[in-house]
Amino acid sequence: MIGLKHLHKTYPNPSGAPIVALQDINLDIQAGEIYGVMGPSGAGKSTLIRSVNLIEKPTSGSVFIDGVDLTTLNPQALRQARREIGMIFQHFNLLSSRTVARNIAFPLELAGLSQKEIKQRVDQLCELTGLGQRKQAYPHELSGGQKQRVAIARALANSPKVLLSDEATSSLDPETTRSILELLRGINRELKLTILLITHEMDVIKRICDRACILDHGMILEEAPVIELFSRPQTSLAKKFVLSSLHIDLPEALEKQLVAEPDDQCVPIVRLTFLGQKAGEPIMVSLHKQFNVTTNILQAQLNWIHHASIGVSICELLGQREAIVQGIKFIQSEGIEVEILGYVNPTATLNI
Repeated sequence: MIGLKHLHKTYPNPSGAPIVALQDINLDIQAGEIYGVMGPSGAGKSTLIRSVNLIEKPTSGSVFIDGVDLTTLNPQALRQARREIGMIFQHFNLLSSRTVARNIAFPLELAGLSQKEIKQRVDQLCELTGLGQRKQAYPHELSGGQKQRVAIARALANSPKVLLSDEATSSLDPETTRSILELLRGINRELKLTILLITHEMDVIKRICDRACILDHGMILEEAPVIELFSRPQTSLAKKFVLSSLHIDLPEALEKQLVAEPDDQCVPIVRLTFLGQKAGEPIMVSLHKQFNVTTNILQAQLNWIHHASIGVSICELLGQREAIVQGIKFIQSEGIEVEILGYVNPTATLNI
């Protein structure tokens, strides 16, 4: 549905070399999926999503929507193609002098629909987005979440094939963010709509996306289904984002005592990532029975992503060195990710 091929974007820089915003971006987003782009500030996320509808014209490369390369279209054909691409923004971009209904109607008026057709479509969209009782309200009378619902309804007015979301929840409180994400997921399912969203919040990716990529300095660092991205992040930036979303870290006092290499007095501190049914299996019991290795759990959390469970534990492994080595191999053979964070003297955890 959305294909980005060798996409580059640079900006002129009067004082030196051009500023590179995007470098050789290649993405293939399937029809009906929700695809997330995650990255820190300045990574190129907004430039990327604005390149999809050519608000930002790429320096080079191709942008395909449903098989059509938008970069090859003349201005009239591009305007027509953009009607099949809806977009929602962080700050809503509503017209303050128009009611909810008339904000939603605006793109329909531009498309030349009759008043009867416009009213019918606006009523449908108000019901879909939960605005049925707020049609005659003005933007200043709405909450942030209601304003974003209006923006979503307006973006859907022309029945687009693709919906672009540019940090649509970053200015909302957590509860409102959840309700907006649930709305987007419901729209995706009901309308079979392809959604491309950018965010700097990994919780957004975790909650509704099917696949996602990590963007940094205008380049894609890694791309994977969301469950895989969370269970097996490959890059240091992805790991940082995932851990921030899972809200599980070493106690600061213990982290200061970690050493990179063990001695005779040290034992490993490990991060274990359990995927699917493994999250509910008594692996630690087997570890003790087979290898006489005791697990001291320092932190643990169970998350659900797309109806799949993912468990993360930070543990201290106590036992004979060779038994611990064999125990770690056993854990890995069970399909559990093991990352050794460092080594500590066993007494270090007694005061945590």
